[in-house]
Amino acid sequence: MFGLDIIYYQLILVGVFAVATIVGYLLIKNVPSLLHTPLMSGMNALSGITVLGALATSAILFKESIILSIVLGSLAIALAMINVVGGFDVTDRMLAMIAKKKAKNQGLIYLLLGIVSAGVVALIIWLPFINNDATKEYVYLIASVVLTFGVLIGIAMMSKVNISKIGNRVSAVCMLLAIALTIVYNSIYGVWTLYIGIVLGTLIGLVFARKVKMIQMPQMVALLNGLGGAASALVGGFAMAGIGSGFDVFSKITASLALAVGMITLIGSLVAAGKLHKILPQKPIVFKAHQLWTIGSIVLTIAAVVAYCILAKEGANGTIAVLITLITLFSSLFGFVFTIRVGGADMPITISLLNSLSGVAGAIAGLAINDLLLVSVGGIVGASGLLLTQIMCKAMNRSLGAILLGNTAKQSKPQQAKTIEVSKKNDQKTTTQENPAAMLKTAKEVIIVPGYGMAI
Repeated sequence: MFGLDIIYYQLILVGVFAVATIVGYLLIKNVPSLLHTPLMSGMNALSGITVLGALATSAILFKESIILSIVLGSLAIALAMINVVGGFDVTDRMLAMIAKKKAKNQGLIYLLLGIVSAGVVALIIWLPFINNDATKEYVYLIASVVLTFGVLIGIAMMSKVNISKIGNRVSAVCMLLAIALTIVYNSIYGVWTLYIGIVLGTLIGLVFARKVKMIQMPQMVALLNGLGGAASALVGGFAMAGIGSGFDVFSKITASLALAVGMITLIGSLVAAGKLHKILPQKPIVFKAHQLWTIGSIVLTIAAVVAYCILAKEGANGTIAVLITLITLFSSLFGFVFTIRVGGADMPITISLLNSLSGVAGAIAGLAINDLLLVSVGGIVGASGLLLTQIMCKAMNRSLGAILLGNTAKQSKPQQAKTIEVSKKNDQKTTTQENPAAMLKTAKEVIIVPGYGMAI
């Protein structure tokens, strides 16, 4: 690509991932507690950027087997689209309760969004008519850079209450344009099996987002995040089988890691959703020799990844199938034992960490199949999710290590009710913590943050 040998292009992708990670980490430093859950949900939707990899690999699979493309390819696309559509819609519902006031210069912001979007659409429409490969690649690069900056701006806006809803919509528009760009750039708009996954994922995502009750938002975010991890795992599995990727060392490492991290995200998110929905016990579950299970499963996962990198080669289908199975099993075991020991009250933080892993899985999948846009957005989501996890830990006065080790927060000794002064214009009214009804009565405005009550 861009006239470069594959190794140099891969190094550029690693550099893009590093820069995107740093920028993403610095992006949401000052996000208020009010926006923790919606921001986590919005970044979870962005982790569905894996759909770009699913589209590209599914199109390649179509050339080899239409049935496999319909079954596996459409499944990967549908899982990612459920995450994308459901995630953005759920986030919009939550922000509608918080960002009630019309943002200053809202009309101007939407106008600028429309102008930039129209420019990207023009580039996408132009792509099929470009005969020169180098020019086509540079047009793709320009569009990718614009969309990456759009995602950055969207996340930054989502960390400000008054413009958070606009930020979510900016990110959603960027995601839509990224999907269109990928389909047109790779000239796969004639692969009809792609649209099965897109339509199914969109419909299921909308149903999930509209049907879920507000008090069920945390487990819904966890479930959607798990589906995004599953999509990354499928793309990684495709790449391990040589679909959309090669068998050079770099591709083998990134493909196997994408599968492993994707499965950890999937199983961990399902356990988190199960605990929040009370399908699983909410208290921390610690098995006998739990630490040994945790260390053993991650060591076995790494060993299987190393074995794949050494043994996998073109034509060794049986060996590849066995190693894909082993990596799937070992990483799933780690995702389970890693999450099951976390208590239900700490699950919002665990979900945020898993959301970060979902972004990392998408970025690694992008490295495996050499997808620039997937690498950049995945890196941003991964780093932003990690920083949000740290911010939430600080808000709860908890350490991430203590949470992941299943150490519940220490209960403080009962204290006598404190008197709280609530001012309203010229007259003062006094109430106590034992009488919240009085506090609500004297408050000018009350905001209920979905799901965050479990965290604090």
